[in-house]
Amino acid sequence: MNKVKPRVLLLCSIIAIGNNRLEQLALEKCQAIDLTCNYFQLQDQSLFQRRFYSHVMPRIFNNIQSLTLYIQHLPDIVTFAEKNSDRIFPNLTHLKIMLCKRNPKTWTSYILGFGIYSIFRHCPLVSTVPNLIRLTGSSSGKILSSFCSSTLIPSIISFELDDDCVLPHVSNDYSLFFPQSIQLSHIQITLCYVDDCICLLKQLGPQLYSLIVSIVYVDGTTTCIISKIPLILCPNLKQLTMKIYRNFVDYKKCIVPLLQRLSNVEYLTLLLAIGETGESNAQLLNLPDELILIIMNKVKPKVLLLCSIITIGNSRLEELALDKCHSIDLTFDYFQSSHEIFIQRFYSHVMPRISNCIRSLILNIEHLPKMISFAENECNGFLPNLTHLKIILNKQSRETGTSYGLGIHLYNVLHVNPLFSFIPQFVRVKNFVGGKSLFNLRYSSFMRSIVWFELDDDCILPNVFNDDRLFFPQSIQLTHIRITLYEFPDCVHLLNQMGTQICSFSVTILCVDRSEVDIISKIRSISCLYLKQFAMTIYRNIIEYERCIVPLLQRLSNVEYLTLLLAIGFTGNRPDHFIDGFDLKKDIISYMHHLRQFNFHIRSILQNAPRMNIDTIRQSFIKHQQSVDCSIEYFNNNYGQCHIYSLPFIGTRLDFISNRFPLFDTNNTFSMVTILILYDDVKPFENVFFEHLVRALPHLKSLEIVNELEQQEKTISITNKLEYAHLTSLMLFKIHMDYAEQLLCRTNLPSLNELIIHNNILLTIINQNQQQARENCFRVKTLRTSHPLDGLVNVVRNFFPSGSYIKYPSVG
Repeated sequence: MNKVKPRVLLLCSIIAIGNNRLEQLALEKCQAIDLTCNYFQLQDQSLFQRRFYSHVMPRIFNNIQSLTLYIQHLPDIVTFAEKNSDRIFPNLTHLKIMLCKRNPKTWTSYILGFGIYSIFRHCPLVSTVPNLIRLTGSSSGKILSSFCSSTLIPSIISFELDDDCVLPHVSNDYSLFFPQSIQLSHIQITLCYVDDCICLLKQLGPQLYSLIVSIVYVDGTTTCIISKIPLILCPNLKQLTMKIYRNFVDYKKCIVPLLQRLSNVEYLTLLLAIGETGESNAQLLNLPDELILIIMNKVKPKVLLLCSIITIGNSRLEELALDKCHSIDLTFDYFQSSHEIFIQRFYSHVMPRISNCIRSLILNIEHLPKMISFAENECNGFLPNLTHLKIILNKQSRETGTSYGLGIHLYNVLHVNPLFSFIPQFVRVKNFVGGKSLFNLRYSSFMRSIVWFELDDDCILPNVFNDDRLFFPQSIQLTHIRITLYEFPDCVHLLNQMGTQICSFSVTILCVDRSEVDIISKIRSISCLYLKQFAMTIYRNIIEYERCIVPLLQRLSNVEYLTLLLAIGFTGNRPDHFIDGFDLKKDIISYMHHLRQFNFHIRSILQNAPRMNIDTIRQSFIKHQQSVDCSIEYFNNNYGQCHIYSLPFIGTRLDFISNRFPLFDTNNTFSMVTILILYDDVKPFENVFFEHLVRALPHLKSLEIVNELEQQEKTISITNKLEYAHLTSLMLFKIHMDYAEQLLCRTNLPSLNELIIHNNILLTIINQNQQQARENCFRVKTLRTSHPLDGLVNVVRNFFPSGSYIKYPSVG
């Protein structure tokens, strides 16, 4: 039934034919009826028309909640209501009336109206509006006027008229719009005169919540009408959109007083053409500051506004724009974007005017050399009032600007050890231009004023190579840091250097599997008297948790807010048991006497893990004053893992999740997870698992599957394909072929940018040549395979966009 378009044909074919089951199913599709289809142009148009109103409408009129129709249908609808339903549709709340601007033979659309107001521009820069149709005096206009006063209107809450159709001027004795519309609160219409808009607001203002109005004429408004503006009361009007494309000069006389009466509006949209040749010359400058600021706030990105206004010679606009310069975001531009041309002007004309105003700066790493160079040449090396600096990686498509999820240079693409995480999202910029820029930034005077420094979580800060191993040696005011480091000793060195001044420290560490000989003595020398907030993220398995991590945490005794996202162990090393509440209390909490809040997700992995009851883990948290949950999973490879996590769940990543993990709980605990690794050697992930996954993780961006077991409950074809709307990265190495077919052939992946896949799996998908797989693969900007595709590159090029394939060295 869902495949039958238009739906009215389905209803005409099933309703009242004697099959109760089909009729009942069809009636469930009757809440929204669309009569803008071309079914009256069919060969049997009269048959369908008669049958719809004689057999279908009597069965469905009580069900209809939303009705969209061409204006030509109005007489039939009104006639039916008068004869069959006491002149009303009792549950109809949403009504939309459209013009049928189509060629009756080809059904192609017309753009211009039948009654064009003017097709010549008598005055320069004065807009005409040829697409509007004025129905006054026509049969359609009479139908519409009669309908707006009919008894069909009382139940309507939302009324929408085709934007190109001008509602006929009110001609009744009281100049009332929709006189019987006691519930009408949402209106979208086009009016001929601003007088009509004023009258409508005066009449319906107390009940309106949303008004979208297009007005054809403004000039020539009478004094009598303007005197009604102070009488307008719209206490509930929250959303207003006003469109006037035909130039007018009565802006201050009419529009400004009208807008000033709508004091409770929260969402305002104005599309206006102000001014005309002659004595009146209304321009943008005639707008009050408040409206100019509203317009400025609509310009995105803000840097484009600054480039368009700063140093153009208008001091008033420039002063208003300068008020928007406290926070600058330079992350919008990417290579080959239409914005690149503005960047030169930004540094040459805008920055000299705003450098003293900037307090917060967010920029792509590519901007660092230019920004540092500007500061050295123009500002004695630093921006005097800049306190917040955030640097992000430009992980975007060169052509489209869409984001990548995986690093440019992957460390590893296979899980060599069981349950051992690698972090393909990380980018190590050490030997690249970005790395040199970061290295120079750390030692430059640009950091002198910085209080808060934040580096993209996926960007690893280059190692320190100077003799003193100093991080940010000129950062005398730096108290808040968020960075990613390559090795655990780097974290220790930073805390030793800057511990006495840091108040907040959020660190992600890639490796804790080897340590310097004297690392313990360096940990003991750490002093962080003012450190109140500390967050540590280590998703790559920690080998030396008890030797390194625990002693470090015990030195941070003044921390009040603690966050730990850790993966601990994977071989026979200590600890020799799953981390539980007793461990957290003994090793961490008992050392932090000022601790107020402790958020955590800790995944501990054991080889030859002893079987234990999950309630044993839960009981270890009984004395903790917070909500905690856990999960234990055992695998056929003799490994086991235990997740313990505080609630609400604060992580965005889950690694090695099996069928036994409570991923689909009723509380949507993990709904904010964006990175997921699925692993199971006990049971396959069936089709229903992926159906639940779509709903449980609506923001999922990166997915890897490690499962070589064949699905037992295969679904070859499904009516409604699954869709992972935000999934950009997909990794399919150690899998059974079923999972590639599940995700590439039977799932829509509209945002897929990166695909990492085993050669054999890829070639099988290409040979199957299914349409959904072709659509998904054609979106891929980066394709990596397990082994070089010797001699098969042309085959891949026929299935993927040109330039997407990146050769990857053999991994065995």
